[in-house]
Amino acid sequence: MNTPDTHARQRAENGFSLVELMMVVLIIVVLMAIAVPTFMSARDTARDRAVGQNVRNALTAVRAAGSDTGGYKEMVHADLPINEPQLQWMTGDTPSISPISMSVTIDNANQVVTIAALHETGDCFLIRDWANQAPGVQFAKIERASLLGCKGDIGVNGAVTWSDGW
Repeated sequence: MNTPDTHARQRAENGFSLVELMMVVLIIVVLMAIAVPTFMSARDTARDRAVGQNVRNALTAVRAAGSDTGGYKEMVHADLPINEPQLQWMTGDTPSISPISMSVTIDNANQVVTIAALHETGDCFLIRDWANQAPGVQFAKIERASLLGCKGDIGVNGAVTWSDGW
C-alpha cells in the first residue's frame, strides 16, 4: 500500500532529475564564460605592468649610473649591471629577448638613453630619458615588435611615436 508519505520518501531517495543537473551545469558554464575572459584580461594587464616596471627600474639604474659618471655624456654600458644586477643589460643594437633583458642605447652626444624590453606577447616597451633637457622621460609601446626586434636603437631612428605614458 502506497501512502503519500512513502511516495515522497521514494522520490527523495531517487536524487536529482536530469533536468536539474543540466540546469546546474548550464549555470556553471555561463559563469565560466563570464569569468575566464575577465581573468585573462587581468593577467595580461598585470604582465604589461610588470614589464613596464622593469623598464622603469632600468631607467632608475641608468640615472644612478649617470650620476656616478657625470651624466650620460660619460656613461658606458659597463656601468649598468652594477646598479641593477637582476636585469640583463645589452647594447642597443642587440634585441631584448625577455621582460628582464634590457636593450640600452646611450647617445652620449645628445645625453639621451633609450631602453627597450620585450613582453611575452611580442610587444616592445620603450622608455627614453633626455638628461637635463625637454622633453624629459618619454614612453612608447610597439605592438608585435618581433619583426623589427625590440632594440633600444629603434627609438633613435624616428619610427617610434613617443608619448607621456604607455
